[in-house]
Amino acid sequence: MTDFSDTPTPPPPSSPAVETADAPEPGKVWWKKPWAIVAAVVVVLVIIAGIAGGGSDTEEAAGTTGAPVETEAPVASEAPAATEAPVVTEVPVVTEAPVVTEAPAPETTEAPTTTEAPAPTTTTAVIPPDPVVLAGSGTQVVTLDDDSRESFVAGWVDITHNGSSNFIVTLLDASGERVDGLMNEIGPYEGSKPWNLSEEYVIKFVEVDADGDWTIEFFPLEFAIASDKYIGDSGFTSGLELTGEGDDVLFGIAPGAVVMDFVCTDCDSNIFVNAWAPRRDNLVNEIGDGTGFQTSVVIPEGTLMLEVAVHDKNARGTWTISLQ
Repeated sequence: MTDFSDTPTPPPPSSPAVETADAPEPGKVWWKKPWAIVAAVVVVLVIIAGIAGGGSDTEEAAGTTGAPVETEAPVASEAPAATEAPVVTEVPVVTEAPVVTEAPAPETTEAPTTTEAPAPTTTTAVIPPDPVVLAGSGTQVVTLDDDSRESFVAGWVDITHNGSSNFIVTLLDASGERVDGLMNEIGPYEGSKPWNLSEEYVIKFVEVDADGDWTIEFFPLEFAIASDKYIGDSGFTSGLELTGEGDDVLFGIAPGAVVMDFVCTDCDSNIFVNAWAPRRDNLVNEIGDGTGFQTSVVIPEGTLMLEVAVHDKNARGTWTISLQ
């Protein structure tokens, strides 16, 4: 800011003398008058305020006074310091994040079940009742005690007789009623017959009518497999050949129906063949003439026993069974 108090003021320019009638008395010049000083101070203050508030205010103040206001030359501001160019860093290469695959869950296997070993089965061997053997001569009645009666279950009976007349064996219950006509032959006899296979009766008395010595032996079915009456595990199947004499029983199983050829070469009386499973099924019921007899029948599936009953004049007819 310019300090006007210390700057020498140049003299005003001389004006041509003008003659006036009444020339005023020369006095102080205008810029030395108090009001001019005050005005100059005001102008300085306005300039200062203008510099502080902006150039527009300075122009307004100058216009107001009408006098040229000298302002300090604007101070050249320093150019902004050059900043270092930002260091360009390489953009990191974005790689795809590795795909995280879940580890397969471990297979859960059930723990092996511990099963207790089954307790060994204790089987009690079933001891079949002993066969009941009766022996005598001539006519008589045999009374069975309680122990013997327990053995009188379904099975077969082997019988012999060496007399020459009637040989009749009858079974009676405790009340004396006839329950089975076991034997009715003439003369010598040797053979086997089934008994009590279809009936549930209890024997108390065995009545024998004979003229010679006789034996009667009762066997329970439990003895069949161990006896000579058992035909084998194959049972009644195709290819089986059997030969016998007189009355007999044959134990086995027929796994299926099978054709039986039956031949009796010297039968001259009744001829019977029955299949038991467990009921009786009559297969042959004929009378032979002594010249030979032959027939074919079907043994039913499930048959467990065959009964053959044939007679000649000596009750010893010879027969043959062939299964096809």
